[in-house]
Amino acid sequence: MQTNKTQNNNRISASCSAKLDKILTNKLFGYPIFLFLIALTFFLTFYLGKYPMDLIDYIFSFMGSWLENTMNEGWLRSLLVDGLISGIGSVIVFLPNILILYVCLSFLETSGYMARANLIMDNLMHKIGLHGESFMPLIMGFGCSVPAIMATKQIKDRSSRLITTLIIPFFSCSAKIPVYIILIGTFFSNSWLLMFGIYIFGVVIAIIMAKILSLFIKKEQTQHADIELPDYNLPTLGKVLKDSWSKCVYYLKKIASTILIASIVIWALGYFPRQNDNANAKIQLENSYMGKIGQAIEPVFQPLGMDYRQSVSLISGLAAKELVATTMTVLYSSSDEADNTIASNDAEEESNLKISQAIKDNMLPLSAGSMLIFTLLYTPCLSTIISIHAITKKKCYVVFTILYTLSLAWIMSFLFYKIASLI
Repeated sequence: MQTNKTQNNNRISASCSAKLDKILTNKLFGYPIFLFLIALTFFLTFYLGKYPMDLIDYIFSFMGSWLENTMNEGWLRSLLVDGLISGIGSVIVFLPNILILYVCLSFLETSGYMARANLIMDNLMHKIGLHGESFMPLIMGFGCSVPAIMATKQIKDRSSRLITTLIIPFFSCSAKIPVYIILIGTFFSNSWLLMFGIYIFGVVIAIIMAKILSLFIKKEQTQHADIELPDYNLPTLGKVLKDSWSKCVYYLKKIASTILIASIVIWALGYFPRQNDNANAKIQLENSYMGKIGQAIEPVFQPLGMDYRQSVSLISGLAAKELVATTMTVLYSSSDEADNTIASNDAEEESNLKISQAIKDNMLPLSAGSMLIFTLLYTPCLSTIISIHAITKKKCYVVFTILYTLSLAWIMSFLFYKIASLI
């Protein structure tokens, strides 16, 4: 009884809700207000979340440095530093962003505004075979595909939920940004414009694929979504935080262990077999199992203008897209440059310039453009794949996602490379 009384006290009257709807769902004011709230959500997510992210990153970096200074060099130290700590850190470091994002979305949902946002976007989304409820998960995909896919649970229509899940990976998540920055900053001028173009290209591909998938996935509902508009509420901080934290705990339980295992596997593939003591990092990776795998599949990537080093980098990105930039940095740097990059944090800017120059000396601009497109479109990270299985409950959709994104990435990169070569 007390809970119901509290909820009633927090509920805004029907007459007041109707007055708010005249503004918030208005054809003239509804879209600007909606865009402002979305922009504010992502501003808080990425700018406010930057500070706790930096703190977490510092803690894990300190732990890694401490182990490197206190343990003898060998496979155990490398496993702890490059495998376990890096693996756990790569998941935990995004927790503040995810928590803030969930808090904002929970506030909008609890207040009753989310239903209005779905109504506002319903007409636009319906034109590409989706519904208004699909819009918010797609927007979340710019932050991270995992919570975006988990957010598709709110979509009542099965076909819209499935199509939304399958196209979210084309929305450039934050994990792809380091790859974009390295390649665009190294080879192309007007980098901000090209970065914007990559994001727009991903959205266009997602829209096209949504239209194509809607032709094959049976629709349960052909009419516009029947969206109920509840009265507005004043959300309580306790409820918002409780709901948001429960989602974060679910994220950690379902994803963290997978990332950890994948990071250890990638570490092992890059660490073994060991070369002689004089072998630098570049030679070690070239002759490791990962290097051999990259050289074995190099013929697949040669028509795209890529060599085995790019192949290896893209393979590592199957675990986490951040690993593409990490692997590429080591492989394309000389031994001295690689050592300086790892050892000297004070000379980070100088090291980045050396790395960019090393990549520029060993990669053509057309190859970089081909890799950009491939990174945007190819198979999403392991965490996203697990999330797709958690939502769809069927392995066939997981296999389909892997195959169709990989095929699409290869075809689009091939077309780009061949057409650009003729210009």
